[in-house]
Amino acid sequence: MNIQQSVVQREIEAIINSGSKPVVCRWDIQIHANGKVIVPLVVMNVECESNFILNYADLLSIEVGLLEGDLNYDIIPHKAALEVTIRRIPLTDAVMPVVDDYSGVETFRYSATLYDNQSGILEGNAPNLHDQQTANRGSYLPVKLQLVDPVIEQLRMQTVGGIFRNMTALDLVIYLLTKYSVTGIRESGVKVKGVTVLSQSTGIVRKHIAIPHLTPVMSVPDIVHQQHGGIFAGGFHYYLRRQQWYIYAPYDIKAYARSKRSLTLITVPANRFPSPERSYRETPTQLFVMATGDSKHIDLSEQAQLNEGNGVRFIDADKVFEDWGKVDNNRLIVTRGDNVNEIISESRPNKLNYVKESKQRITTNYMREYGELARRSGSFIHHVWENANPDLLYPGMPVKLMYLQNNSAEEIYGILVGVHAFNTAETKGMANRRFITNATLTVFINRHLTTT
Repeated sequence: MNIQQSVVQREIEAIINSGSKPVVCRWDIQIHANGKVIVPLVVMNVECESNFILNYADLLSIEVGLLEGDLNYDIIPHKAALEVTIRRIPLTDAVMPVVDDYSGVETFRYSATLYDNQSGILEGNAPNLHDQQTANRGSYLPVKLQLVDPVIEQLRMQTVGGIFRNMTALDLVIYLLTKYSVTGIRESGVKVKGVTVLSQSTGIVRKHIAIPHLTPVMSVPDIVHQQHGGIFAGGFHYYLRRQQWYIYAPYDIKAYARSKRSLTLITVPANRFPSPERSYRETPTQLFVMATGDSKHIDLSEQAQLNEGNGVRFIDADKVFEDWGKVDNNRLIVTRGDNVNEIISESRPNKLNYVKESKQRITTNYMREYGELARRSGSFIHHVWENANPDLLYPGMPVKLMYLQNNSAEEIYGILVGVHAFNTAETKGMANRRFITNATLTVFINRHLTTT
C-alpha cells in the first residue's frame, strides 16, 4: 500500500473512531387546522430535497399516518390555512431510543400544503365517513404534506422595481434579499440571519441598475446577473438554507483552495462499511465524510461542448460606442481582433475548437459568458452518505473528492450543488420510532480525471 492509500486508510479509521454523532432522532409533529391541533398516529418519513442550482429554498415534505375522520373533517376542509409544527428530538445511538439530553431540541413551524386534496366525504365511496367518530375507528391513512418556510412564503408574493444607483450588482442582490426577507415577518425566530457570499465578484460599480416595476423579488438576482454585467465567472445562484442566504458560483471548481470550511468526500467501495454508525468527523475548517453507498457519475460535458461549443465569440458593447475603430486619412479602419472577443474554456485534443457565437452577439456581460463555459466544463457525481447529518452542509460548499485509481489515491475538486436527505425509521412499531438519515450528495466536478 502506497503512502497516499495509507493517508486515506488513516482518515477512515479516524472517522470510525471519532465518537458518537447526533444523527439519530425522533420526530414529533402537530398539524394546526381551524384552531385544532391534530397529532398524527405515526410519522413515516421526513424528506428534504435541496437543489442548489435550480431552486432557491429547500423542498421539505413529511408523510404521516392520520385517522380518516380527522383527515376528512378537520384537515381537508381547511387545506388553505394549514400549519405544521415539527420537532426534531435528538436520541443517543443506543439500541433502545433514549433522548440525548446534551443536544438541543429543534422546533420549526411551517405553512403546509396537502399533496392530495381529494375529499372522501364528497366522493361518498366510503360508507363510514358519514360521521367523524365512526371514521376514526377505522385504520389510518398515509398523508403527505409539503412544508413551506414562512420567509419563502412571504418572498414569493413580493415585487420590487426602480432604479438603483452607484452600486455593484452584488451589492444590489444583497440589499434586496436582506430587506425583503424581513418585510412582513413578525416572529424573530424565523427571520433571516444574514447573507454569506462565497465567491469573488467583479466589483464594478454601476451608475444605475434598472429593475422593471412589479418584478418578483426572487427573480431579481438572476435578472441582475443576466442583464447588468454579471456577478461571478463560475455561474451564479442564491439559496436560503437554515435562515441564512448563500450567494455562490455553482461551477467554480477552484473554490476549494480559498474556502474557510470545505467538504472532503472519501469514496469507499460499496459494502465495505455498510451503513456505518459513524460516517463523518469535523474539524474547525473541514468536514470529512465517508461515501459508503452507491455512486453515480453523469458526464454530459462532451455532448455540451460538441453541440454548444467549447468557446464563445461576442462583440464588446463598450467598443461600439467608444473605441470601434481608428480614423486614418479620413477613413474609419475597424480591426476584427480589437472588437471581437473569442474565449476558449479548454482546447480540444484534436485542436478543432468550436467557438460559437453568443446568443447576445453584442454584450459587456463577460461573467455570464464565462459561467456558461464553466457549466460545459464539468460533470456531476452522486454519492450516498449513510447516517448523515445534512445540517453540516451549505449551498456551494467546496468539495475535495478522494477516489482510488490504479491502486493509488487521487483527488478531484468540485462544488456541492445538491443534497437529497431522507429520514426513515429503523425501528418497528408506532411509538418511540428511531429515525436515521441517508443523503445523496450531488457534486459538480472537473470533467477530466487525473491520469497515472
